[in-house]
Amino acid sequence: MKTATALLILLPLLMSVSCDRPECLNDNPVFDQNPPGSTEYNRELVKQMQLTGTKDIRYRYDSSLVRNGHEYMVIHVQGKNLCAVAEVVVEDKDVRRGLRNGVGYRGAELKDVHIAAREDSGKEILVLKSIGRILD
Repeated sequence: MKTATALLILLPLLMSVSCDRPECLNDNPVFDQNPPGSTEYNRELVKQMQLTGTKDIRYRYDSSLVRNGHEYMVIHVQGKNLCAVAEVVVEDKDVRRGLRNGVGYRGAELKDVHIAAREDSGKEILVLKSIGRILD
């Protein structure tokens, strides 16, 4: 009986910390001086992602939002010397699969993520092309 009680107490605690992303510290002034989603921020993020290499980057889902009629996903992007937040446009609703409401997946690791950059009305935006799988 004590074991069952202990499990009932510990299980919610373990579940709440299981999706916490590893802490990272940003030392890039471009990320400090510009908001996520801005052209300057996005250009620097693409540059840093290319320098880091896709196999050494970890992506963690944060939230979804709608701005100016477009759906976005907010994703934490972490790698060696890279700590940033990507606001990516979701053009294909099937790409976000099980992340529709997002609340239960906050902090979940996203694997095999493909993000592309493109110009839109003179602004560089990031577009979510694919997510291979979700590790919750």
